[in-house]
Amino acid sequence: MLAERFYHAAIHLLFIYMGLRIRSEVCTSEGRADALVETAQRVYILEFKLDQSASAALEQIRQKRYHQSFWNLGKSVVGVGVNFSSNTKNIGEWKAEGMDGERKTHRI
Repeated sequence: MLAERFYHAAIHLLFIYMGLRIRSEVCTSEGRADALVETAQRVYILEFKLDQSASAALEQIRQKRYHQSFWNLGKSVVGVGVNFSSNTKNIGEWKAEGMDGERKTHRI
């Protein structure tokens, strides 16, 4: 868990330096999303895993229904599952899924 926090902090700083609005450990009625990035058109819900899978991170977003807390903003909501690799010390895989069911997978 400690190592996951390190990557979480690095991603948080990256978004701040890019000038984007990011919030960490965002509470919903079902739990806490690791991060939330809001742009003019979209809300991105980010869930991080360490040495697991991007699919597991996305499944947590769906299972805990994090996305439903942000439908009232009138923006598209996108879930992003990110898996960090302790072997490569980098992002191993990430997947994005629109809450309408559109899925995309990216391996690095």
